[in-house]
Amino acid sequence: MSLDLDKFYGVIPTDLSELDDVNIQSPSIGDVIQWDGTEWVNVTSNGGGINQLGWVALTDSTYTSGSPLSILSGVDTVLQFNADSIIDTYAPNGYTYLDFFDAPNNRITSPILGGAYDFRVTFKCTPSANSRQLNTKYSIGTGVGSQIVIDQRSSELRTSGTPSNISITSLVYSLSTFLTNGMEIILNANTNCDVYDIALVINRTS
Repeated sequence: MSLDLDKFYGVIPTDLSELDDVNIQSPSIGDVIQWDGTEWVNVTSNGGGINQLGWVALTDSTYTSGSPLSILSGVDTVLQFNADSIIDTYAPNGYTYLDFFDAPNNRITSPILGGAYDFRVTFKCTPSANSRQLNTKYSIGTGVGSQIVIDQRSSELRTSGTPSNISITSLVYSLSTFLTNGMEIILNANTNCDVYDIALVINRTS
């Protein structure tokens, strides 16, 4: 029997063995099948399927209000981050946080080409002057001196000596350059700043 959706009137067989043009070995819940022009094949191994979706959460406890990461005025600075606390129980099937974060190099990574991610970074930023701005950039270049910025946001730093709560969420895609270089978070403010209480959430959505 062929998988002709018109014949099922909205009802898809639950047993794939009933279909004579399906080439799927050991199918499991969450698998995704796709028509390749000849037959229906399992594309889950190519990174698809609901089992390949999920999230990891990382929290830094190294940089605190008493020992912050210092950002100098007007200087592009990579957000240094230590994965001191980790939740990867709900990571995509078969993955851990290490597949999405390169701790020694402070880079967000992707294990597959073409993945889409909701990415959130939160931290506190204490400025040394009133009414200043913080620019947060996501770069897939090879370093601060060779940036390829794929997204950036500006945040207001209102009061000197008072921490501003920064929370930025972006949708990013892991194409070839992302896959090769990973992604850095680069900060630049028009005043000296102290940064701490840093946390990341990486949510794979496709």
